Amino acid sequence: QAQSKTAPKAGASPAPASSPASSSSSSSFPRFSVGANMGAATSPNIGTFDLGFEAPIEFNNNWAVGPWMQIGMADDLTLLLVSLNTRYSFDLFESTKARKLRPYLQGGLGLAYAKPDAVDGETDFLINMGIGAEYAVSDHFFVGSDVMINTIPTTSAANGVLFSWQFARLRYRF
Repeated sequence: QAQSKTAPKAGASPAPASSPASSSSSSSFPRFSVGANMGAATSPNIGTFDLGFEAPIEFNNNWAVGPWMQIGMADDLTLLLVSLNTRYSFDLFESTKARKLRPYLQGGLGLAYAKPDAVDGETDFLINMGIGAEYAVSDHFFVGSDVMINTIPTTSAANGVLFSWQFARLRYRF
């Protein structure tokens, strides 16, 4: 009988399995990170200075889920937005240097609290979605920027929709 053409010859080592290139030397998952950002938010009724915080858990090179919080401050209003966000990062670039830049989509569900100075605060349901990009300075440090649309159905202080731009974003991955 003739041997199959695909069978390896006696004593030959099997071909190495191909594996996708890792964008980081520490590729064990899940990975925990913490981040902070600052920016501004606006709606038809208000404009605020914002501080934000996040603590995502990365489940692979693309998906992350974790708590997100944004605090908006203006002369006569304080906003607190808290949600559980999901982020999907894209691998768009082939070159090693360009792979450090990762655009992403994000969104989440949570609660919004608005407190005008002269009125009792309001709490409402929050739906947010946004886009952004982040650059890996190293395996552990990331800088970026993102924009979010926060939909707050009945909170009159934000008139239903709050647009935010986090222009300075820092994240540390453990």
